[in-house]
Amino acid sequence: MDKFLARTLGVAALLAGAGIFYHYVVHLPSLDREKKAAEATAADSLAEEKRQRAAKYQVCLFTASQNYDQGWASACKSLAADNTRSLENCLATPSIMQNQFMGRQWCEKQYGDIDASPNCSLPGGRADNVNKYFTDAKKQCELEARTDL
Repeated sequence: MDKFLARTLGVAALLAGAGIFYHYVVHLPSLDREKKAAEATAADSLAEEKRQRAAKYQVCLFTASQNYDQGWASACKSLAADNTRSLENCLATPSIMQNQFMGRQWCEKQYGDIDASPNCSLPGGRADNVNKYFTDAKKQCELEARTDL
């Protein structure tokens, strides 16, 4: 009976040792690997999200800049058209044309600055409107980047 008990205790000790070995050598390292893989995946996902957000922000800023340039060019064209009409009206007004102190020279001085180029100089009010639109568009881009809309 003592031999049987000794063998049983030996087998039990071996099985317990095998269980402990498996737990510490196989099971726990696999959990660590899974945890590290999950953390790496989460970090990669976060980095990709940041890249996408930065790309969206840059596209938004580029679009706002393009709209600003188009708005400025459109305002220049509009101003040039207004100045052309005003110059034509001035030149067609007999009381101005017959006045020795006014005439063609006065009309051209008042309305002759006709620059329809996209880089013209806009008067304060028109320039402020175009600049305000651009500033608002940039703020909207920043807001979207922060909230990821």
